[in-house]
Amino acid sequence: MSPISPPLRRLASALPYLAAAWLLASPARAHAACAVGFATPRAVAVTGHLTEVIFDDACEHVYLTNATSNRVEVFSIADDELQTPIAVGSQPTGLDVSPDGTTLYVANSGANNISIVDLTAGVEQQKVTVPSNFINDKPFSVAVASTGLVLFSTTFAGSGFGGRMMQLDPSSYALAQRTDFFINGTTTEATFLRASADRSVIAAVAGDISSAPVFRYSSATDQFSKEKDLDGFVTFVATDESGATIVVDPGTSVLDASLSLSGTITGGGFGVAVHPAGTIGYRVRASSIDVLDLVHFLTTGTLAVGDTVAKANAFSHGVGQLAISRDGALLAVITDHGFTLVQTDAPVVTTPTPTATPAHTPTQTGTPAAPPTPTATPEGLPLLDKSARHCEAALATHARAFAITDHKLLQKCFDGLLREAARGRDTTSVAAKCAEWTNPANPDSVLARARATAAANALRACGSVSAAELGTPCARDAATLADVIGCTLDAYEAGVDVLIAATYADACALADVAGIGAMFANVCGH
Repeated sequence: MSPISPPLRRLASALPYLAAAWLLASPARAHAACAVGFATPRAVAVTGHLTEVIFDDACEHVYLTNATSNRVEVFSIADDELQTPIAVGSQPTGLDVSPDGTTLYVANSGANNISIVDLTAGVEQQKVTVPSNFINDKPFSVAVASTGLVLFSTTFAGSGFGGRMMQLDPSSYALAQRTDFFINGTTTEATFLRASADRSVIAAVAGDISSAPVFRYSSATDQFSKEKDLDGFVTFVATDESGATIVVDPGTSVLDASLSLSGTITGGGFGVAVHPAGTIGYRVRASSIDVLDLVHFLTTGTLAVGDTVAKANAFSHGVGQLAISRDGALLAVITDHGFTLVQTDAPVVTTPTPTATPAHTPTQTGTPAAPPTPTATPEGLPLLDKSARHCEAALATHARAFAITDHKLLQKCFDGLLREAARGRDTTSVAAKCAEWTNPANPDSVLARARATAAANALRACGSVSAAELGTPCARDAATLADVIGCTLDAYEAGVDVLIAATYADACALADVAGIGAMFANVCGH
C-alpha cells in the first residue's frame, strides 16, 4: 500500500470523527458489523439434515443445527470456513444465543433436554432436562429475550395441542410453563419463535392450525400478546430491529407492533427475514430470495442463492430456513446441499419498467457534447441525476463494507499478537495469519477479496454512470469509473489505518511484527 497524498490524508484524518458519529447514531451496526471478505452467494456444503440457522449478534459466526449428526455446525465469517462443530443432544432443532454472546441454547427434539453451550470454549457445558407432559413433548424452537430469559416451544409426534410454551431461567435453569401464551401455555407441535435484532421482542407463530395465530412477546413487560389470527396456515416468522414490523409466511403477511395487518405481499414462500430498519424483507423461493418492499407490499427483485432449495416445505423447518445478520448486511439460507450466505447489497435482478419510445428522435451530428457538469442548488448542494445519486450511495455503502472488513482484520491481528505476547508465547503463527488475511498483493487474502467484491459491486450498481458525472473529490480527473472506485477504496483504507494507529499504542511495531508494516505504511504515519 503506497503512502497517501495530502488531500487523502486530510480526508483520512477526519474519518475517526465521522466513524464515531456514525457508530453513535447506529447502535445496531456498531454492535454487529459484518466483515464479509468473500464473494456471495457463498455456498457451503454440509452433510446432514440442517434444521435451523442463526447469526451471532457480533456477526462473527453462523450457527446451524444438524439433526443427522447431533451437532451444531460453526462457520466463521472472517475466516470464510467451517470450524470444529459442537456436539450437542439428540436431533437438535431450534437454537439461539444469549445477549452477551457467550452461551448458545439448543433445543434437542430427539430428547427431553436443552443443551447449554459455552461458546468461548466451543463445547456443550451441560444438558437441562425438560420433564415431558402426557404426550412426551420435546424442545423444538428457542428464542432469547434481552433480559436473558430463554423461551422455547415443545413438539411431539402427531398434531393438536400437546405442545407447550416454556421458559428457562439462564441463572438457575429453572423451568416453567408460560400460562399467558395461547391456551394456558399449550400450543401446536409446530410453534416457531424468532427474536428481534435487539431482543426486545420475540415473535411467535403456531403452525399446523388453520387459524394461523401470531403472538408477540415483550421483554420489557415479560408478557405475550393475545393471538392475532391470520386465517390460513403459517410456519415462518421474522421481525425487525425492535419488533415494530413482523413478517409471517406462507402468505407473506406484514404486521405492525400491535399485530394489525399492514399488508400482504403476493407470492408466498418459505423462510423469511426482515432488515433491522423494517422497510425491507426477504423471502426464500425455489432457487432465489425475493426482496420485499414492506412499505408498499411489493416484490422488488430477487437475490441469487447459488444452490437449490427444492426440498423446502412450507409446513416444516430445515431447507428454506432464512436468517439475517443484526446489521442487515448478510443473509443465511439452508439449501439442499448445505447453506448459502448472500449479501443483501448484492446485485438485485429486477424486472425493467417499460418506457415509452419517442415518436421521433433527432439524429445528432457533429462532436458529441461533453458529459454535463453537475449544477448546484442555491445552498451549494450538487444536483446529480437519479443514476448518479444511486451510484454515489452504492459506492459509499460498498466502500464502508470494505473498510469494516479491513478494520476488523487488523484489529483481530493486533489483538492476537498482544494476547500471545502477554502469555509469553511465540507470535510467529499469529503473524503468519495476519499476513495471510491482510496481504493486498495476494488476491486470495481476505482483504483482497473484500476489496475486489466491493469494487465489483459498486461497478455493477453504477452501471453506465461516468466518472465525470460523479465528480468524486478524490478523483476529479479520473478517466474511468473504475478509477473513481479505486480512489475511494484507497481513501477508506487509509482512514482505517488512521483509526488503528489512533487506537493501538504501538500500531507501527505491531504491523512490523506481523510482517505487514510495508503494506500498511499509513499505520506508521508514513
